[in-house]
Formats: sequence, structure tokens, C-alpha cells
Amino acid sequence: MADTDNVLTPAAAQAYYDRFGKKQDSQGFYEDPALDELIAHGDFANARSVFEFGCGTGKLAQRLLAGHLPAEARYLGCDISPVMLDLTRQRLAAYPRRAQAALTDGTIEFPLKDQSVDRVVCCYVLDLLSQKDIHCFFTEARRVLKPDGLLCLASLGKGSNRRSRLVAS
Repeated sequence: MADTDNVLTPAAAQAYYDRFGKKQDSQGFYEDPALDELIAHGDFANARSVFEFGCGTGKLAQRLLAGHLPAEARYLGCDISPVMLDLTRQRLAAYPRRAQAALTDGTIEFPLKDQSVDRVVCCYVLDLLSQKDIHCFFTEARRVLKPDGLLCLASLGKGSNRRSRLVAS
């Protein structure tokens, strides 16, 4: 696969997700089982700080804050879409002291200090990035994770049957 296959520019990604907005949550039929696994293996009960790259509608953030993170844990998410960011902020309104969401311009530089977070989360974003940007993502994740931190990922594969290949496309 060429580096440019299935890659969106930051402007194209923003435009798409601004249009798609709330409809993103309709993807639960394939996203939710993977997110359940991510939560089950992410040891979020022992995390004090979480950074999510591409927070979308805030659905995962809300789940983590409501039932999987300790009461003192902090969450920071970022997204390229102002529409998605507004949806996230609505979902996180119940956690004003614990959760924040910030707009990004698509540059893959996490707004965090070195070794400052327990979990870096990224769901259904890496499959939209170029190989160069994926490399930058992993470099940034390694930089900001504490020595015992975890990188928690969910992403689309190519699909194993007609339906899953259709969804992945």
C-alpha cells in the first residue's frame, strides 16, 4: 500500500468530520466491541492521566470518566474537527475539573510534557494517517508516556469478509 492510500489531509479530515458530526456514534456496531476490549485491557483503574488523540464525539472519554477511571484522574482529548470537539465538550460538561478537550490543527505534536501521562489513547485515527504521521504519532506517544504507561489503540484493519471490507473502505 502506498503511503498516500486512504490518507486524508488535515483539511479533508476536518471537513469530513465536521459534516459527519453526531453520525459518528452510529458506528458503534463495529467500534464498540473493539472499545470494550481496549477498556478491558487498558488498566484504566490505575491511570491518573489520559490523553486521547482524536477524541471524536467524546463517547469513549465519557465512558472512561463515568466508570473506569479513578475519581482523581484527568483526561485531555484533542480533535481536528470543531464540530466533534463541541460534541466532546458537551459530553464532558459533567466533569469540568477532570476533563478538557482541545482543537488541533492536524500537527502531530501532543500538548504535553515528557513522561506526563499514564495512557495515550487513539481510536480509528491511525488508519487515516500517512506512514510519516503514524511514525510521528508513535514518537510523541513514547515521549509523553510515563515509563509504566500504556498506549491503547483501536483501528480498522483491511477486513476479513465482504461486510468488514466494506466498512473498512
